[in-house]
Amino acid sequence: MQKYIFLYLVLIVSFTCSENNVCAQDTSNTDRTAKSIKLNIYFTKSFTDKNLSIGNISPVFLIKNKWQNVHEIELVNFDISKNTYKLAYLSGYVVGRDTIAETNIGLRYQFDYFFLKNKSNKFSIYNGGSISFHYHRKHIKPFVNTGYPIKVIELTSSFSYVPGIIVYLSDKLYLDINFPINFVTSSYVFQRVYNPYFTEQQQKTGGTAYDLSLPNTFRFRLGVGINL
Repeated sequence: MQKYIFLYLVLIVSFTCSENNVCAQDTSNTDRTAKSIKLNIYFTKSFTDKNLSIGNISPVFLIKNKWQNVHEIELVNFDISKNTYKLAYLSGYVVGRDTIAETNIGLRYQFDYFFLKNKSNKFSIYNGGSISFHYHRKHIKPFVNTGYPIKVIELTSSFSYVPGIIVYLSDKLYLDINFPINFVTSSYVFQRVYNPYFTEQQQKTGGTAYDLSLPNTFRFRLGVGINL
């Protein structure tokens, strides 16, 4: 992932150096669709403390239709890992190891409706709505005979209202500053403990939950994009 991010930044620098007309937008293609790519950086500020956390950097592909509205598809997260953890007594004597394999995949779709565009084409304001999906799978394989393998699957979806502003730096380069406000989150968790003394039905647990509470954090997102 870091290699692709580096190549993306190189493309941004190349396009910026090749532009002569700053703060201008090409309006000759308003009667057809246009495509762009973008990198999003997430920032989160808690209401209970002064800490500001910086999240992951994720790639986005955008399509603008002939009505100048935008469809976004973002790869929020993609991670596959396998780690081994030592189990020890207080004396430090190692008695076994657990192997944990995890898969995390996150996708987001957003639709942006542009209702205010500055006549000088230096910025545009939009309202957006997004839906996010996250898949998390964890498989725990114990080394000792006293433990049992465990499989956990979690599916999460969330819906957000996203107001934002686009600042055009050149014909190709732009900034996207937006503020996602999450208003509902649903999740489904499934777990199975492979205990041979239980029936298959007894090994399985799971359930669905909904969260309609107001967020306790303030989030904003900074995107750096290039029109293709």
